[in-house]
Amino acid sequence: MLMKPKDEIEVMQILGEYSKTGKKIRIVGTGTHDARSISKAEDVMSTTEMSDFSIHEGVVESYAGALVPKIREEAAEEGMLFPVIYDGTVGGALAQNTVSSLSTGFGTPYDLTEMVRFVTPRRTFAWKGVIGSKGMLGAITYSRMKTYARPNHVYIYERTTPDPGYFMLYSFILSKFKPIAFVMEYEGGKYNVHASFMKSDLPIEGFSVDEGIPAVEESGGPSAVVQVDSLISDFRRITEETNPAYAYAVYGYNYVFVYSSELEQISEMGYRVFHRGSVHPAQLKVKKFLDFTNTIL
Repeated sequence: MLMKPKDEIEVMQILGEYSKTGKKIRIVGTGTHDARSISKAEDVMSTTEMSDFSIHEGVVESYAGALVPKIREEAAEEGMLFPVIYDGTVGGALAQNTVSSLSTGFGTPYDLTEMVRFVTPRRTFAWKGVIGSKGMLGAITYSRMKTYARPNHVYIYERTTPDPGYFMLYSFILSKFKPIAFVMEYEGGKYNVHASFMKSDLPIEGFSVDEGIPAVEESGGPSAVVQVDSLISDFRRITEETNPAYAYAVYGYNYVFVYSSELEQISEMGYRVFHRGSVHPAQLKVKKFLDFTNTIL
């Protein structure tokens, strides 16, 4: 059963009823980033009907069902940049807290958020700690998020090499100039570096230059997220020793996203390996108090 409440009162009524009866429910948006599968036996609640948003003095006030691409478009018309690269709703972007290429310069949805409200089977809370909890602590319903002045031009510098040593050199060169977006990729035995800046005349030789920002296309989510200590050197080590089908990393965040069948090998190399749909252990502890009947899956 799919339920689409129109406001926070209906959200609490639905969650409260499920808590009383012992039934389970999932909370979803419209994005494709949730790596957890949805069982046919589960009932689902979507906040897509709660789609109102406004932009005032550089702040986005939005209900969870508002579409991120639509907010980006309206912000751009007002000369503002809403640096969230996500194909679904605001609620989904906050629940996933996905690292995107623009996170290098502007942070994740958590960093952009001034306030977020969410509903549990018992009450409504305003707490940023719910961000990134994959919808398991409660239904995110409302938020206030920052925008930035939109740059007139953004230039992307790119280069490809099969040599891991040159990959490290190119990455260190690009990071020196403080990019607003920077993605490192490995595919087919080659390393690709893509970094965006607000200038087209940087003293960087041997790179192709065009307008735009790098984008990462995910197909069903990466096989794993690998936590590392030194991003560039660890990215080289993981890709060089395991040769994954595809891997990428966003500069500024010590995580490597890996599509590979060699996850056990990566773990044996001393890295912490997580499934992308996993929730932080600290949030799972909080869930025991906010949703002690484990109503929300």
